Formats: sequence, structure tokens, C-alpha cells
Amino acid sequence: MYKTIYSLFLILIVAQSTKVLAETDARIIFEENNSILDFTVASTGLSEVFKFMGHPAIENPENGGHDFANYCFRDENETTKVTFITGVIHDYSTLYGFRISDSKYDKNARECYLSDKVNNRIRTKGGLSLYVSRSAIEKILGGPSKNEGDVSIWKYEFKEVYKSPKYKSWQAGPTNKKYTQKMTIVGEYHSGQITAVFDLNRLVSLEVIDTPEADFSIQNLYDDN
Repeated sequence: MYKTIYSLFLILIVAQSTKVLAETDARIIFEENNSILDFTVASTGLSEVFKFMGHPAIENPENGGHDFANYCFRDENETTKVTFITGVIHDYSTLYGFRISDSKYDKNARECYLSDKVNNRIRTKGGLSLYVSRSAIEKILGGPSKNEGDVSIWKYEFKEVYKSPKYKSWQAGPTNKKYTQKMTIVGEYHSGQITAVFDLNRLVSLEVIDTPEADFSIQNLYDDN
């Protein structure tokens, strides 16, 4: 009986260790490929992106406050497009994703802004760039989570724990019975996705998106007076 319980305990420990290792690996791989031109998804301000690309910042999102908003930039010859994506949980001031595409394969028909920062040599920190082979990408990312014909998708789920908690507070409750609500944020749950589109085994479109959610707790602070 003791031996059986001990064996089950070892199996549980191994399973938990494997899960932690997988999550750690997911974070490492994703964070090596979630930035281009020194812009990192879920942390760079969208105004920084527009400034670097040489275009005035857009004050109002194109979709009115509920969906993803896309802002496209192209090179002079209109051969390459870089699209920046925002709009996670109504936040339109932060970069949450990007897409690098050969213009012939970009189905987004909206107008792109001209920028001399765009070219087909743009790559992620981990080395993903247009026109590389499927096998070259899998050496960097591993096997995809899903294949759909010429489209491959990689999904990454991991938690980021802050070194120090972040705090927010605000007044809540009825007008005559106001109390303070204090939010303690200890980290974020990240849901990253990398989508690659291939043509004749060459990468023609690469999209990276992160949709983080805060790991938080809320405490109601009542005034007894």
C-alpha cells in the first residue's frame, strides 16, 4: 500500500514538473519572437510605433472600441506590409500584435501608410522572417499546435509573475455609501499565438498576437466612521 501511494506521489510530481517545464518553454519561445523593430507586444505603446514609423499617431481606433484595430505600413515598392494590432480589453494605446506579409498574400485591403522602415528583411528576435521554409520555422518554434493546409498555428499559454505587485484603487458604491476598492495585481496570464502562412513551402505571412489578462484580487475597504 505504501509503495503504491509513493508511486502515485512520484507520478504526480513528474506530471507537475512537466507542466511547469512546458509553460517555461512556451514563455521562452514566445518571448524570443514577440518583438520586431524593438517593439514588444503587450508592452510597447502604440504611439511609439507610429513615431518610429514616421507617421503621426492615430487618436481614435478604427473599430470604435470593441474589436482589434489594425494599422498597416508598406514599403515604397508595395511589396511588403507590416501591420500593427491593438485593442485587447478595450485598450487601444498598447501594441498587442503585428503581422509581416508579402503584399500579394495580405488579404487586408485597407490603405497602408508609406514608411521607409518597412522591408522584407524584418525579423523577430528569434529569427522568424519572410520567405524562410517551413522546416526552418519549426526549428525555431517546434511543431505547430495546428496545421490547416498552408496555415500553421502555434499557441503559447504561460503566466508572468511580477517581481512586485501593482496596485490600483478607486471609489465605488452608492453616492451616500462610498467605499474604496483596492486592486492588487500580481501578474498576467498570457495567451500568445503565432500564425504562419506558406506558399510553396515559403513563409509569406507571419502574425504574432498576445492577449494578456491580469492575475488580480480586489479588496473592499470600508470607512467605519
